[in-house]
Formats: sequence, structure tokens, C-alpha cells
Amino acid sequence: MKMTDNKHDDDPHYHIVGGGPVGYATALLLAKDGILSTVYESRASVVDVPEESYPIGVNARGLHTLGLIDPSLAASCRDTGKIINAWEIYGGGGSKVADLPSGVVYGTSRARVNLILAEAALRPEFASLITVVNNYRLRSVRLAARELVFEERLSGGGKREVVVATGPNGRVVAADGCNSAVRRAVDEQDEGFSCTVTPWKNEFRVIFAPPGASAPGLDKTVHYIFAGFYAATVDMGGQQTWTCVVGARDGAPRAERELLLSEDPSDANVTALRKLLETRSPLVAPIFGDDELRRFFGRRTFRGAMVQCSRANVGEWLVLLGDAAHSVLPPTGEGINSGLEDAAILAASVRGAPTAPFSEYEAARGADVAGLLSYASYLNDGFDLKVPGEAGARLAFQILESLLGGCGVVPLTTSLFGPPSAERAPYGPMTRRWRRRKAVLLPLARLLIYPWAWTFALLRLPWVAARGLCRCCARRCTPEEMSSPLLGGGPSSSRSMKPPIDLDGADAEAGGASAAKEPAPAHEARPDSGLS
Repeated sequence: MKMTDNKHDDDPHYHIVGGGPVGYATALLLAKDGILSTVYESRASVVDVPEESYPIGVNARGLHTLGLIDPSLAASCRDTGKIINAWEIYGGGGSKVADLPSGVVYGTSRARVNLILAEAALRPEFASLITVVNNYRLRSVRLAARELVFEERLSGGGKREVVVATGPNGRVVAADGCNSAVRRAVDEQDEGFSCTVTPWKNEFRVIFAPPGASAPGLDKTVHYIFAGFYAATVDMGGQQTWTCVVGARDGAPRAERELLLSEDPSDANVTALRKLLETRSPLVAPIFGDDELRRFFGRRTFRGAMVQCSRANVGEWLVLLGDAAHSVLPPTGEGINSGLEDAAILAASVRGAPTAPFSEYEAARGADVAGLLSYASYLNDGFDLKVPGEAGARLAFQILESLLGGCGVVPLTTSLFGPPSAERAPYGPMTRRWRRRKAVLLPLARLLIYPWAWTFALLRLPWVAARGLCRCCARRCTPEEMSSPLLGGGPSSSRSMKPPIDLDGADAEAGGASAAKEPAPAHEARPDSGLS
């Protein structure tokens, strides 16, 4: 079936692919200016499913965009979320090593923000301006013909192809997440376009405490960053509930990674997971019961990717926004916030340059996106460090940077998460200052840390050799003796993961309008520490 866009032939009409936070925010901001849009979404509806989301922080950028649409949306985000007074950072042994004061960021979930925006798009005042089309999965984009090709899921269970011809006044906004099918089509058809997709070097799963559960020392206004784990509260049915996002780093020991990615809820795995929680995150370990730990092994994992495109504007007909254009990493804290800011900047560009809005947007946004991606790349590399002492050198760099605070230097983390983040400073200048400091302080930190780290590594060599010999002997044990993944064996050593969660819009049941996946490692499972 082919549909031609002939709504108000002389009026602009924006076709928004992906009904995530960025897609709905764009439609709402355009509607505020009286501009027509259609949102294409693969899900039948937007729902708040905690198990398929994770804790995030909405900062001043995100709240500003919500407020531009309607102050009540920003208020709803604050009311259903929880102010984050600080992030507390703990070392591998569970001891606190640092904290980052905030008081300006609100903890919530990506799914909750998406629901707030989706419900706003259905308000009567937007009925004549915003059309939401559900059950439409994008299959391809025809750049030359200016057509979008969707697969519609019919109520009776069948499917049909729908071709949308955007017409002379139609434009396309690709907000279909880091696995964007729009972006892949552009990459295939536009020789002047290029894109780099780098998978996160970390894979995540979530654990939930019973509603109302807590433990001594836990503060609902604090988000806790442990070694590979992240604990915070999220709204579940109107009640703040503790959750722990468990990260399986690519560079983690094999036995640990296999445990955290296993689908086997055996007693041995539950015991091993509890032991790991007690070691890494002793503050939150007591609030998770054995039944919940068993459910952990049945949940799907999620892993995103960093995305860097050569440009966002494609011939003034199509523009890439949010994770489709510049997916980052959860520890940046800027995933959803930068995407919502994209929507606000695009709406301003449409007002300021209605005949060339995408060129205007790219000119305003390019330097900021490049700066944010440079910081995200640095953080992503930190999940799989190979050089002894590099992790310590990076921590020393952060400490040295913070010590310069007395000289008027504002560390990048403080600019992003602390009170200065209320100023919504552009990413470009702040990351340029950070890169200049890194160019001086990181080599100095390496000079201080590397000698000690390499000395320790050499002293450990005999012990490592002995442990390897023990493992070789252990491989001759029976399968029953090797049932625990902490011993390097058991059922988890050969796993077949469930289809991954796609929080950005590429999963048929849990995502937006896109279907295609970027190439990824065979073990990969699918998006903004859920700080983004």
C-alpha cells in the first residue's frame, strides 16, 4: 500500500521515525509552533516496564526541554522521580572513595520519561497537529524517491508493506535509536555519509528490591556507583524502589562475566551472585532476596553502542537526532538529556530557518556532539583496559583535576552532574577544556602510577602462574565438581542469550520504529551507570 503525504499541501509536515523520548519531544515542540508531524512507532503502545529500562538522571538540559513543551511535564518528571543530592563512588572492596554533590538532577527511568511525553502527545490540544501511528516498523528508506517503507502489523496478526511518500513539503526526523534503520539506509545510499558504531564494552542486567525495602546506610536521594554496579531508586507503581544495575565488563575476569551473563538460576549461581554483591556493593546486597536473584538470570541483558556520524543533515530532507546520530555511554549522564536538547535545538532551527532547518541545526549542534562523543569514547575505553596501572592513572587524573578546583578549575564531571550543570553550558567548550587538562594531567598521573603498577604486576607473576596450573588441573574434574561458574565452568560456560532488549527503538516489542541492527559481536545483547 502506498500513501502520499497531502496534508495541507502548502504546509511543512515532519515524519518522525521512532516513538521514544526524542521522537515525541520533537513532535510536541513542533506542534507548539503549529507544525504538523506524524510519529511512526513499532510498539502497539508506550508502557513503563521497569525490567526493560534502567535508572537515569534527568538534568537541567532535559528538564528545560520538557518545560519548553509544558511546565507540567517537567513537574511530572520531578514528582515521579527523586532529587539526586549526590553520587557516592565506591572501590572494588566496597569502601567509599569519593562523592559528587548534585542537588540539581532528578533520578527516574527512561521508560518513565517516554511515557510522560507519549501521554502529552495524545492531549486534545495536539490532536490536529500530531498523528501517532503504532505498529509501524521501518524497513527501508528510499532517499532518491523520498519515501519511507514500513511493515505494518495488522490487528488480525498479519503484516503488510506501507510506503509513505513524504511529498514536496515533507521532511524526516530519524529518532529511532542507536540501532537506527534510517541511519543504516542512509549509510548504504549516500556515498558522502559515513558512520562509526562502537559497542559499549559493558553489558547490563537489573535486580529489583521489594517495594519499601531498604537497608542501614542507604539514602534514596543518593545514587551509588560501585565497581561495575549502580544502585538507585526508581518509581514502580508510585513507590520508590531500589534497583541495582549489574554490569558485565568485557574486560572482567572470565568466570565473573560468565556468571553475570548466565541464564541458569541454579543454587550455585544464586550463591555466587550474592557473594559478588556482598563484595562489590555491600550497602545494597541485603535488600535483594534469593527469589529476586533467581529472576535476575531470566532477564534479558542490554548493551548499546556509541554512534558517531559524519553529519546529521541528509539533503535537507532527513536529519538524525538523539542516539540515532550520537549515542553515547551511560556514565556520561547525557544520553537522554542530549537527545532532548537535540529536539529543542531542532525546533528552534525550524523557527529560525524554515527553508533550511536541518543545515541550521547541524551548524548549531555539530561541535557539541563531537565534544560529547570524545568524552564518551574515553569512558568506554575504561571498561576494557589492558595496560597495568591505567585504571589507577585515570583515577589519579580525576583526583588531580578535582584538586585544581581551588584554582577555579571546574572538573568535567562537576559540570555535567553538579550544581554548575544547571547552567546548561554547551558540551563543545567544556569538553575542549577537559581535553586540554587531560593532555597534561593524565601523562603526569601515569608517571606516578605506572612504576608501582608494573612492579606489582611482576611480583604477581609467580602467583598467576600457580593459579593457571591449578586451573589446568581443575579442568580434569567432573562436570559436577565444576558446576559453579566461579570455578570457571558449569552451565553458564556455554550460553545462548535471549533476544536483546533495545531501549532505543529497534526491538519489535520493546523499541521504536526501526528494525535493523548494526553488526555486533556474537555475544552482544542490547540503550543514558544509568546516569544518562
